[in-house]
Amino acid sequence: MSSLPSAVEILKTASSLQHLTIGICLEAHSFWAKLDFAPLKALAKSPASFHHIDLYVRDITHTRIVSKLSRYKGLKKLIKQGVLVIHAEVTAPGNSRYVW
Repeated sequence: MSSLPSAVEILKTASSLQHLTIGICLEAHSFWAKLDFAPLKALAKSPASFHHIDLYVRDITHTRIVSKLSRYKGLKKLIKQGVLVIHAEVTAPGNSRYVW
């Protein structure tokens, strides 16, 4: 079960966040096809003025991540603006839960 929708609901009400870091670690590549980024569309419409969003997705290439995120207009716009920055094949800093 994903906590992404719950986190996005909280972020929708935020008004002054400058930087957001999201780390995703899939236990198997088969989960990639099922991963739904739709809840992140709310970030493009959020009242929060994000200046920078780092998205870390371990074990998935940059090309695959961009391809999937580009299906969502709001996210595609954030990528083009440089607000949403994708860090492929690495674990988010400080995320000691998933040690290689």
